[in-house]
Amino acid sequence: MAVLGVWSGLSNMQVVDVASDRNTMKLALRTRILQIDITLLSSFLDIFGYQYEYIDAMSTAAWRTVWEEWKATESLTAPVAPYMMDFLLYRIGREYSEDKLVEFVCDNGHRFFHFGARLKLYHQCRKTLTPLRKFLPCQIPIRELLRDEDDTLHLDESNQLLTFDGICIFELACKPKADGFKKLSPLKAISIVGRTGWTDLYAYKDECGAGMMG
Repeated sequence: MAVLGVWSGLSNMQVVDVASDRNTMKLALRTRILQIDITLLSSFLDIFGYQYEYIDAMSTAAWRTVWEEWKATESLTAPVAPYMMDFLLYRIGREYSEDKLVEFVCDNGHRFFHFGARLKLYHQCRKTLTPLRKFLPCQIPIRELLRDEDDTLHLDESNQLLTFDGICIFELACKPKADGFKKLSPLKAISIVGRTGWTDLYAYKDECGAGMMG
């Protein structure tokens, strides 16, 4: 409401933090502003989700520290409060930090990348398309991302990747193209509070993050 100007004349907005969620926690872990000593592992034994609550609070504190550092070094560009970073972090966590970019190959050997695995026909391929692997958008050189005739990314206008032309502002911190990169993930709220079911809680071992190990 404040960003859209619905609420005006507000004071003490600097006390309002980033509204932590799975996307902002994921970014906090992958950029390493939030670091852990052991692999996060939710458990049904923690029926009230204490570990999830703790990581959630630490993520909020980490983003406040980022804002404080930003304010101290670049006061002219720093937002008025941490909450002003919330929407950007959420969008980057949702659009850059999920492996939705799929590598395809057709019968004639043509390879390309496309967002989503349900592609049935591509104008350069008149033969069967086969999805191979999934990537994060930031793991692929931006010139290899599928583009339209006007050289813009093949995305709808609401996508944050389109705004930054496929470049993630956290790439230097996350290093997604490095050999040792791990897609660290946040906890899932596995408890009577989160109501997560058995089939929703799995995590991949190499992501060192959320949920029970499958």
